[in-house]
Amino acid sequence: MSIKWLCACLTILLSSAVHSQDWDELSPQMQNALGSFSKEWDQLPTERRARLHSAAKRWQAMTPAQRIAAQARLKRWQQLTPEQRQAVKKRFKQFQSLPTHEKAKVRKQFKRFRAMPPKKRQQIKRRWQSVKPEQKIRLRKSLQQRKHKKRRQ
Repeated sequence: MSIKWLCACLTILLSSAVHSQDWDELSPQMQNALGSFSKEWDQLPTERRARLHSAAKRWQAMTPAQRIAAQARLKRWQQLTPEQRQAVKKRFKQFQSLPTHEKAKVRKQFKRFRAMPPKKRQQIKRRWQSVKPEQKIRLRKSLQQRKHKKRRQ
């Protein structure tokens, strides 16, 4: 048995032990962060406790500005319809499946878009939304073909 394997097993066991703690065993800070789950905590599956514990730790590490931004994102997410949420999840999975260099390109383009003045962003959004679905498909194919031609050159 290798040392790495043993360390990995111990890490898994220790982390699941931390996340399988009963409510009374959590620190006061963690209880405060997870307050809305106090009544049901002891009945939650270990995996759910682990996710909530992780999220609470991330929350505690955030600055006030980051917390405000996170709350705004959560509020926007909650306002989405189930269909819109599915579409977002699908796009996220598509993004995750991209090669690293493609992800970097998308991030760069998104930063460029976000750096534009709000009026310009709105114009671009309106133009894109006015394009018919079949035109969007053609545009995407055209952009992909141009990208492949540039690579060949």
